[in-house]
Order: sequence, then structure tokens, then C-alpha cells
Amino acid sequence: VRGWFVLLTDGRANVPLPPEADPVLGALRVAEWFGEFAHAAGIARAVVDLEEERWTRFGVAGEIAGAMGAVLLTPEEFAAGEIFLRRTAAR
Repeated sequence: VRGWFVLLTDGRANVPLPPEADPVLGALRVAEWFGEFAHAAGIARAVVDLEEERWTRFGVAGEIAGAMGAVLLTPEEFAAGEIFLRRTAAR
């Protein structure tokens, strides 16, 4: 592993680029592109889902992690070092 890329997200993907596009689909396309690039470059990936438990979760952070080939973590798991434990177990 040459390094880590950690994406912190609330999983909402509510701003489309370009304006008329589907924001979730756009986020997934970018995540897939970056995941391929990072994989080729030897960069490990993690997504930390910051959505609060009291709100409805739509699973977008998990979809982004999947498209990016990343480990999905809660803030507590990230703080506890799970990023390193899961990466080591996946090898």
C-alpha cells in the first residue's frame, strides 16, 4: 500500500454535477473512476459514513464505498483503527 485515501461523507449526494444530472449516479461514477485509478496506483481506500444514527440512512455511503472498492467504516470504527485491521485482513 502506497498510502490511503479516506472519504468522509454524510452519504447524501444531493448536489448534481451538471445541474440536471442525478447526484447519486454522478457520485457513483466518480467513485468508480477514482477506485480504478487508486487501485492501479496502490492506494488503499476507505469511506467513513458520518450520517447520524438518528436520521434515515439511504445507503449512499455504502454504495460509494462499493463503487470505489473501499472499506466502509463508522466514525467510531475509524477512530479505533479499524481501517488498518480490515485492510490487513483483506490481504
